[in-house]
Amino acid sequence: MEDFSWQERYLLGGWDKKEYEELKKHNPSYTDEYDLVELTEPESRYNDILAKVRRINDKKIFGIGLSWLK
Repeated sequence: MEDFSWQERYLLGGWDKKEYEELKKHNPSYTDEYDLVELTEPESRYNDILAKVRRINDKKIFGIGLSWLK
């Protein structure tokens, strides 16, 4: 599992853990599990297929570039 770029500073230490837990409610996290909803074609400014995913625990929808996933 690979963390998302927004998580790095919190995982490396020195940042507020309460703030991190609050941000995890509104952002995708490497610790979450997802269902794939659909794949979308790349937008003209990005060369990345987007995966529309639903977080299992709260049903929140995110668009995640496939290049971000491993």
